[in-house]
Amino acid sequence: MKKRHVMRALVAAATALALTACGSTGSSDTSKSTSTAATSTASAASTSSGSEADTENTITIPAGESVSQDSDVTAMVAVDFTTMDPMDTSDTLSGGVQRMMMDGLFGFDENMQIIPMLATSYEANDEATEYTLHLREGVSFTDGTPWNADALIANVNKWADKSLGLKRTTFLCNVLDHAEKIDDYTVKIYLSQSFGAFISNLAHPATLIMSPKQIEAGEDACAQAPVGTGQYKFVEWVAGDHMKVELNKDWWGYDADVCGGTALADADAGFKSITFKPVAESATRVSAIQAGDAQIMWSVPTESVDTLKGDSNVSVGMGDSIAVWYFFMNTQKAPFNDVKVREAMAYAINKEAYIQVVMNGYGSVATSMVGEEAQHYKGNDPYSYDPEKAKEDYTAVSAELSRAQTALDLLNSTETMEIEL
Repeated sequence: MKKRHVMRALVAAATALALTACGSTGSSDTSKSTSTAATSTASAASTSSGSEADTENTITIPAGESVSQDSDVTAMVAVDFTTMDPMDTSDTLSGGVQRMMMDGLFGFDENMQIIPMLATSYEANDEATEYTLHLREGVSFTDGTPWNADALIANVNKWADKSLGLKRTTFLCNVLDHAEKIDDYTVKIYLSQSFGAFISNLAHPATLIMSPKQIEAGEDACAQAPVGTGQYKFVEWVAGDHMKVELNKDWWGYDADVCGGTALADADAGFKSITFKPVAESATRVSAIQAGDAQIMWSVPTESVDTLKGDSNVSVGMGDSIAVWYFFMNTQKAPFNDVKVREAMAYAINKEAYIQVVMNGYGSVATSMVGEEAQHYKGNDPYSYDPEKAKEDYTAVSAELSRAQTALDLLNSTETMEIEL
């Protein structure tokens, strides 16, 4: 059915944004969030009802034909983008859109396992200081530049350039030494020290690959008009108003032969274009989805989830997020250098109440600064809410501070007397 076909593409586009939440916030002691995205079926499918059971206004289409690729859709987001340079990005939204336009050497699957993307395989020496990367053939950037060893080396040199002052530069620059071209599709990267997690870093969104022509054009070009090998290509960005991307029908991910046997996406997946509009007021975003003025909304404010779930024209996709909220304490400075203070803070926070009141129940108590869905997650037993224990710790700390202050006062008094004498 037409509606179902469009919805598949809508959910895929929303997921591309939601899955980029890695590293946004973390918590060892408060709560983890649930990632939500809403999609409106009425406008995109040109039907008056989004109910799966309602077939009266649903149009069937022949197999193999695409409705979505003829559709221009609007996506409502909460904030504006900051930059389109992956190596200078620290926010989830910008990183999500970048992933639609640029691919990495490696990526993560739904189970957070590393998968090949623009690189097909690699070898490392025993010391983990030399990595030989074998690159995928038959891929081009959307500006026509071929993807090859020269393109990778241009990106590696950019990652290693501290003078650019990019936020993510330290992500790799402290270990990168140089890259050597072995042949057109093989590059050896030399590190200045052993680094076993290097391939994992190459799967991080910070290392998405940019066209060497754009890198040569300068940092402003990279930040404002990205050029990659992705499923979508950049059209325009008017800061504060909108960003538009359009489908790259020549994307290598549609080609089973280039992908090594199985395509990354169906040939009819994707939209003709997506226009992202930043709207700060959540009520306005919700209204736009319900009215059909927008087809995608990310993320959904927790207070609006139940309302949207009850709208037959809206589909709300939910899943465990890797974003974790936390209260950070500098243990090198007072008062947080005292374990009793940290324990008092932990016991004093009612995390379950926070989840119910602030997050409207869409979250759970975190057991680590790393989300459960993230690779290498290992949880701990969180501190329970116990105001009596919090008071005990606070009382003990106060007594210690009082004794310390008394000793300090006596010391200062003695020094003053000696000076007067």
